[in-house]
Amino acid sequence: MSEIEIALGIEERTTEGDIEKLAQAGAGEFFCGIVPQEWAKIYGYSPSLNKRYSPGQQFTSFEKLDKIIKKIHSLGKKVFITFNSHSYTKEQLPYLERYLHQTRQLNVDAIIVTNMALLLVIKELKLDFNIHIGGDAGSYSARAALFFKKLGVTRIKFPRDISINEMKSVIERTKSYGFEYEAFIAEQRCPFSGVGCRNSHGLGCKDFCYMSWGKNPFYRLPADLTADIDKKSDFEKLMQRIPLSFLPKWKHNSSQYDMWTIAGLFSSFSNRDHAIRECGLCAINKLAAIGVNSLKYVSRGKALKSKLFMLNILKKVVNNPKADTEYCKNIRDNPELCELGYMCYYPEAR
Repeated sequence: MSEIEIALGIEERTTEGDIEKLAQAGAGEFFCGIVPQEWAKIYGYSPSLNKRYSPGQQFTSFEKLDKIIKKIHSLGKKVFITFNSHSYTKEQLPYLERYLHQTRQLNVDAIIVTNMALLLVIKELKLDFNIHIGGDAGSYSARAALFFKKLGVTRIKFPRDISINEMKSVIERTKSYGFEYEAFIAEQRCPFSGVGCRNSHGLGCKDFCYMSWGKNPFYRLPADLTADIDKKSDFEKLMQRIPLSFLPKWKHNSSQYDMWTIAGLFSSFSNRDHAIRECGLCAINKLAAIGVNSLKYVSRGKALKSKLFMLNILKKVVNNPKADTEYCKNIRDNPELCELGYMCYYPEAR
């Protein structure tokens, strides 16, 4: 079993000295996005090229990106560039094609793509990229992975909401095709699913998923409504009454969601909890055993100190093949939080 790599997100404020520190701390792969100023002047940052919505979470200059890529390669590490938005408009394509050509000149190790139409564009442009399919593309099955293979994909990034057994099934059925595999391991585990999600995280002070939205059950009318509803009696017959037994279930479900929100668990976090947030520490050795090659630490825009802190924790587990659940929980140092499971990427590994 080869050592599993840690893939770390970086941004424009990351210096060459920072790269040395991060590589020494355990980062073997780096990923980042770019939104050139030309794009930002036309579209702003919310229609992003890479699902990050502020200049502080990415690069804005190919010249600065080039210097960092050269530094990463000088250390024998890899770097991937993200073009992983779910969709792009027709008028954006000329810009996108030019940025892809510029990226190719930087000698990057791979690009990360989510949009399937963009995979076809890359193929038509005959750009010689290694392509990683983004986690939000939805590689839940072997058939999905093999479909992406036909479009030039070399690495499968599994979705956030996939189980270890589901990953194992995909790997067993597709490893003979030469894929690499990557799984999320820390930060930003969505309470929903990022697959197919068109929501922007660039609107408001907090990610949409973590806002404590009001929720109420509603009556629903049947889709094939044909009755004359002018009469109150007919209308009442059509109403799908909500049984009382449903309401406790609704309340329980709502409380489960509220635990994810900024008004829920986050309000009780210690500084250490805020630094670690969601994690899959307990699953690392299990992921390595089934053939996962890389662990994604979602960290674009985070402070250097936070990245180094989390890398240190991840490496303690990666470097210890005997690290069991108890060992990982001790590192996390919040047994009550682990017991709840809300911050677990892979709760089945607890």
